[in-house]
Amino acid sequence: NEMLELERWQEGEALEFVVYDKGLLGSKTEGRMIVPAEFFFPNDFTGKVSIPELPNSKLQISVQVAPEGSEAESPTAGAAEPLPTNYVFPPAEIPVGVPQKLAVSILEAQGLQQM
Repeated sequence: NEMLELERWQEGEALEFVVYDKGLLGSKTEGRMIVPAEFFFPNDFTGKVSIPELPNSKLQISVQVAPEGSEAESPTAGAAEPLPTNYVFPPAEIPVGVPQKLAVSILEAQGLQQM
């Protein structure tokens, strides 16, 4: 259970979640998931996302857009459909807007083992 506040997120930017295997001599990337902005903006998102490289693994996440000048609220669990794992990241020429604050929480991890 971890919460991060991103201070300068801009409309159109996707979020990337990366799972690392941290060992004695370093770490390596085990999997990653990109959550497109249209899944959490302008409406918040709480739900499960799959990690394509890690079969049967899911992260329960919450992404909230905090209005300018406000504190982000604690995430609440809600039912939502998992994101498709075959989503193609949009091209970089998407226009971006005014920087905003995001509250991003990892509420639960399923299917991840000690690697």
